[in-house]
Amino acid sequence: MLLKNSKSSYLTYRTGTLKAAKALDVTCALYNATKAAWNAVTVPAQKNDPNC
Repeated sequence: MLLKNSKSSYLTYRTGTLKAAKALDVTCALYNATKAAWNAVTVPAQKNDPNC
């Protein structure tokens, strides 16, 4: 979370980690696992969330 700032929140972390997961794994397996983890702790989807 090197990109954190004073306006960071779980919502922005969700989007950031989904973007990173998508960039790291072209099969979408990491993205799907990351998305499932955020959904499990009830952090809602954001309009900026990437699709994979």
